[in-house]
Amino acid sequence: MIAELEPIALGELGLTPEQFGAYTVGEIDAMVDGYIRRQERLEDLFIVNCALPIYRCYLGKKAPSYQKLTAHRTKRGKVGEIDEETQNYWRKILKGAGGKNVPT
Repeated sequence: MIAELEPIALGELGLTPEQFGAYTVGEIDAMVDGYIRRQERLEDLFIVNCALPIYRCYLGKKAPSYQKLTAHRTKRGKVGEIDEETQNYWRKILKGAGGKNVPT
């Protein structure tokens, strides 16, 4: 898990190694969700202010809609959703580490 989170935390999130070590997995997960939401807002600005006007200028009525240009987001799932296999994996680890109140 640390090997997967470290490049994201030190790269995209811009944390120092000391900060990364001080945060919990839940806090880092929340930061990653926030990062994704910020990226989606920037993507929205680009689509609305750049891509859509250019598509409409050149393609007219054949231009893709905003929904089509953001359809990849629904394929990825909602930010913060974790698949069942990953949930079960972490439940086992957290219960073994004394996490008695981990929901099953």
